[in-house]
Amino acid sequence: MPVAFVYGWDPVLLTVAGVPYIGDEYELTGAIRQQPVELVKCEMSDLEVPASAEIVVEGTISPDPDSYEAEGPFGEGSGYYGDPGTRPVVKVNCITYRNDPIFRGTMVGSEAMDELKMSSDVSMSSAIWDVLDSQEIPGIIDVNAGLLTVVKIHKTYQDRPDKLQQPSGVLNIRDKFKMQLWWWKKTLISIIADH
Repeated sequence: MPVAFVYGWDPVLLTVAGVPYIGDEYELTGAIRQQPVELVKCEMSDLEVPASAEIVVEGTISPDPDSYEAEGPFGEGSGYYGDPGTRPVVKVNCITYRNDPIFRGTMVGSEAMDELKMSSDVSMSSAIWDVLDSQEIPGIIDVNAGLLTVVKIHKTYQDRPDKLQQPSGVLNIRDKFKMQLWWWKKTLISIIADH
C-alpha cells in the first residue's frame, strides 16, 4: 500500500490532525485558512500531498504482520517511553524536497506547554465549544482549554456565571469527554463573564 510522509507543511495541519473530526482534514484545514489547501500528486503514486511541503518521503507499507520488524522503545509526547514492539516497515521509494528544505521539528515531553500540548488544547477548545453549543448555552464568547479551562460568556443576568458552574450547568461537559480526556478530571473550569 502506498504511503507518503510530509515534512514542513502548513502548521494548521498539525492542529487539524488532532481534532476529533470525521471527514477530509485538508478541507477542514482550508476552512480554517479560508482558502483551499493546494495539493500535488506524489511522484510514485496517486496520493496527494500539500504543495507547501518542504520534504516528501514516499514508499510502500505492507499490512502483513510477517513483514513487521522490532522497534522501540521511543520517547512519547507524554514524556514517557512507549513499549517496544513489532511495527510495519516502510520501504522508501522516493524522496523529493525543495532547495534548502526546512525540517520542522517539535519539542515534546512532560513540560506543561510543549507544542503538542498547545495544539491539542486548541483542538479541545473547539470540541468543548461544540458541546456547549449542543447544550444550547447562549452567549459563549470564547473557550480556552488546558489545565485551567476558561469559558468566557456574555453575562445576561447577575448570577449566570455561578449557575453555569453548578452540576446542572457547564460541568456536565465532563461526561461528554470522560472516555476521551484522561486528564479532564484534573482540569479546573473557570467561567468568566463580560460586563
